[in-house]
Amino acid sequence: MYSGRNITEVVQWSIPVTDVHYFGQVAALQDCLYQNKADSEFIVNLDLDEYIVPRVENIDTWPDLIANSPAEAFLFRNTFFVTNSREHNYSEKAIAHKLRLSTLLMTRHEPKIWSHTRRSKYIARTSKARSLMIHDVPWDAIGVQAERVQSDRAMVFHFQHAASEPNNGTTYIIDETVRKKYGEMLIRNVQRAWNRILRG
Repeated sequence: MYSGRNITEVVQWSIPVTDVHYFGQVAALQDCLYQNKADSEFIVNLDLDEYIVPRVENIDTWPDLIANSPAEAFLFRNTFFVTNSREHNYSEKAIAHKLRLSTLLMTRHEPKIWSHTRRSKYIARTSKARSLMIHDVPWDAIGVQAERVQSDRAMVFHFQHAASEPNNGTTYIIDETVRKKYGEMLIRNVQRAWNRILRG
């Protein structure tokens, strides 16, 4: 559906060799960077279960987050969210379950916030970057180090079902940023997308 609307492009990227690091992920990043240098000002590296979430109250979008910064790349720390199996007080819980919106159902993350360059992800200027890694933009690739964005400003929210809550007495951190900032809009937009898909 998104390809048909020219929102996304699916690249059939076959790897001609078998001895490559983690399914050729680093090579795929270089290919993505150089394929987009002429068309895109920025490149964002995220997995499908990861989101760079602005945490400042009056900033909702990535452009607003990095506006007026001279940095050539922005590095965001990561934290893992865990399954909220005991949460019953969310008024939109039923529709969130129906639409499989983990970002609205999982509002507790592990106390650990990973350091920059470990599990982190980034936004980088395509005009300056010469190479990319999975969790970092190498400093020698842009001539300067990436801006290490503080976790109270923005962070990678990693909604990984494998990180479900162990019974070890850990105290988890409640963070409802996604729910409060984007909840209503997300439900509305996902419902619209499902309706388009069902209509064919």
